[in-house]
Amino acid sequence: PSKCALESERAYCAVPKLIPANVKLPDDYLKRGFYSDDQIISLALDGRDIKVLWNDNTQKIDAVDLQIIGQKLFFTNRYDEAVYKLTKLNE
Repeated sequence: PSKCALESERAYCAVPKLIPANVKLPDDYLKRGFYSDDQIISLALDGRDIKVLWNDNTQKIDAVDLQIIGQKLFFTNRYDEAVYKLTKLNE
């Protein structure tokens, strides 16, 4: 649940690009034995539209605590504990 935020018609989720075979979920993730490298997607709840909002290979993010405020998506990056913001969610 901490990797998604819901709006009336869309879900915004941080999705790991790769999960190694030896990782035991959710234990390794919750105990901080595994950090993911996420992309952030926007998904229409009717399943008709998926958009990639973040897929930056130059900076790793492990996004948690996603929150929508206005037209902005805020999340915390577990790698550096900083808060990040994506704008223009509906374009």
